[in-house]
Amino acid sequence: MIYKYFDFASTTPVINSFMEKSSEYLGDFGNPSNDTSFSFSNKNKIKIAKNSIKSLLNADINSKIIFTSGGSESNNLVILGWFLKNIRKINNLVFITSPIEHRSILNCSKYLKNSGVIVEYLKIDKDGIINNDYYEYLLKKYKNENKNILVSIMM
Repeated sequence: MIYKYFDFASTTPVINSFMEKSSEYLGDFGNPSNDTSFSFSNKNKIKIAKNSIKSLLNADINSKIIFTSGGSESNNLVILGWFLKNIRKINNLVFITSPIEHRSILNCSKYLKNSGVIVEYLKIDKDGIINNDYYEYLLKKYKNENKNILVSIMM
């Protein structure tokens, strides 16, 4: 019997060239926030890596790059971080997503809704394509109400 794994969105094989390059650093460990356990050389490597990423993204040199362990952590960091940053404006927050997002997004949306944030789920068709007219309607509606809007939609 042959099994195929189709969920490359959750676990993707590492590109060989990246594996070769990153293997140089696998023996280096320590906490970058702790000056006694992490060498200047390693801190410099992290700085170089972040600047390379900024360059690839055409991001401002003062932008922050944060390395996370994966998608769920990244989703929580962005969505819940946005919420916490704006918690004083709770009655002015809107989170828009779709009902078929990653579980970490849906869990965040439940938390936000229970915390008083307006949460809107986009309409989708049988193929998982969002209804663009409804999306535009929500954006205009909440923009006209002067709300702070965060949208998270899977590619």
